[in-house]
Amino acid sequence: MAAMKDLFGWEGRYRCRSVPTPRHGPLRPGVTVLIPTWNAADLLHTCLNLLQQQDLQPSAVLVVDNASADSTAEVVREFPDVQMMRLDTNMGYSGALAHALEWVDTDYAAVLNNDARPESGWLRALARRLDEDPQLGCAFPLSIRTDGFIDTAGDVITSAGFAYKRLFRRPNPEPPASDVFVSPPGVAPVYRTVALLAAGGWDAGLHSQWDDLDLGIRLWRAGWSSILESAVRVVHGQGVSSARRARTREFLAARNETVVLLKTMSAAVLIRMLPRHLLYLTLTLCSHFSRGNVSAFVAGKVAALASLGAVVKARRTVPRKRPHAWPAFDPRWVHAWFGLSRWGGRKAPSS
Repeated sequence: MAAMKDLFGWEGRYRCRSVPTPRHGPLRPGVTVLIPTWNAADLLHTCLNLLQQQDLQPSAVLVVDNASADSTAEVVREFPDVQMMRLDTNMGYSGALAHALEWVDTDYAAVLNNDARPESGWLRALARRLDEDPQLGCAFPLSIRTDGFIDTAGDVITSAGFAYKRLFRRPNPEPPASDVFVSPPGVAPVYRTVALLAAGGWDAGLHSQWDDLDLGIRLWRAGWSSILESAVRVVHGQGVSSARRARTREFLAARNETVVLLKTMSAAVLIRMLPRHLLYLTLTLCSHFSRGNVSAFVAGKVAALASLGAVVKARRTVPRKRPHAWPAFDPRWVHAWFGLSRWGGRKAPSS
């Protein structure tokens, strides 16, 4: 595993982290905006400027700095109402947010990627939607690419156990299928804080990749619903903030895909999914091999198998209020896989 860390920039094994315990008393009305960041001072500055233009101003803003080596601290000091939590090491998206959840004391917690550009009505519209329906654990916007096409309308899990971005690269949103589970993406969702706590918050052990899907599944299994508000739009830079560590991202995506499935899915679903998943892995391995970038994918799967002890431990913390329903997974996995851009190279069907 030490060799994997040298190659891919992050520890190999998944480690089950303890669920954070809030340090505050009763929640107060309002929205806390959490912004995880790492060495992206330029993106953060633009993000904080746009946040000031929201027609509903947040009750608090917390920048969670993953031990950046750039001018992130100086940028935050330009905004007197913004607070910063600096971590000693880079714990990734989920690690940063897991620590930040301890700090949240408002009814709602919004997450904003530093490369996201929300419309001025983003926060008000999603908070209002949560006000209207107490069963909702999360409301999320339509994420738009910088070229004007859709980035994602939520993450869908197939019956073969891989996920893709719904409506990726489509020009217009479509009504979501009510019988298919759609998980909130991590670009700019607004969560109900009690729902986050009921689901166990973010899993710091995942670091990044599949972490938002992991949380979305656990919210669902805890009995909470999530909804897309397609009229609310956020322009997303399609991973601009994480593009600097491509090999690490590929490794973590491969590892966490397996970890999250084994951690969150019921035994009956895993057994039923296994034949399809094995075929999917074979196809994907061939796809990576044909492009000459198979090492990160294989290393990620090896790391996942080496993490089974921690996965079993984490599995015990997953809520079980709502059982899995097989129809909730998209059965068109073959169509979805062959529709992936670059022949299986991305987890999103191309147009």
